[in-house]
Amino acid sequence: MRCAFAGVTLALTTLQLPAPVRAQSLVAGSWSGAVTDPYGHSKAVSYSVAGAPDSLSITLSGPPGVRPVAFADVHLLADTLTFKFAGGAQGSRVSCKLVRQTDGVYEGSCVDSQGREGRMRMTPPGTKQPPTRQLFDGRDLTGWHADVPAADTNVRLRSPFLVRNGMLVSLGEPRGHLITDSSYHDYRLEVEYRFAAEDIRVPDMEKRRGPPAQWGTTEGKRRRILNLTDDSEKPVGEWNTMVIEAVGRAIRVWVNGDLVNDGSDATADRGQIALQSEGSEVEFRKLSLTPISSLSTHADH
Repeated sequence: MRCAFAGVTLALTTLQLPAPVRAQSLVAGSWSGAVTDPYGHSKAVSYSVAGAPDSLSITLSGPPGVRPVAFADVHLLADTLTFKFAGGAQGSRVSCKLVRQTDGVYEGSCVDSQGREGRMRMTPPGTKQPPTRQLFDGRDLTGWHADVPAADTNVRLRSPFLVRNGMLVSLGEPRGHLITDSSYHDYRLEVEYRFAAEDIRVPDMEKRRGPPAQWGTTEGKRRRILNLTDDSEKPVGEWNTMVIEAVGRAIRVWVNGDLVNDGSDATADRGQIALQSEGSEVEFRKLSLTPISSLSTHADH
């Protein structure tokens, strides 16, 4: 499928030592959050926090019907929270280290006795979910930068990315990427796009498009190249909706409501988002990003 994609590129963050812990940094009550296993599968959970900073008690509760798990050896030193629990493969011991972020959320890694690493997040009671943000405002490309290899040797080369009639347009040539300046993690990206009425070639053309004699861009010809999911995209010129969810090291993608990709155990859990310029013109009218803590089962979540 030749269309926009959400790329995940490794981003390194240097953690600064926080100020001394405040007594209210781990307040008692019901915390929300998520647990991501070593294979990238994430699920929403809740935590019950009780006790004083020097005698903390934390219990994790999963979906209905799942037995709560009490954490052991709970310690809060400065803004670093450590604990252990029995919950890995075959009940193996898991050790966790979470660091308090600037928004009060505790986030970090959990490693089981076999060295497999997952992720965990704890969000304070009463924390409001960050609102959906628009990555494209319909006016300019603020927040994005282009990476076009051919421009490295030809400064006069035009950019393949522009704003036209309130839409972000990828012209297709020269080839390259339009990349967000910021990195993101644990998000739901909703994209509305369409292909202009141009022709394009892909591998296995005859298998996916039919006999060459029937190819073309005019009415009655085979303009449509079937996706690997058998016709998820709409005909050329019509708007498509793509939903991409990335949580932890798992990624799930829907096109017009059809699940077209579902992967886990990615090599990175955060990164920048990129749009391609790859031979055919594509128009985008919506690029919105919403923070999430677990993957949805349907595109219309």
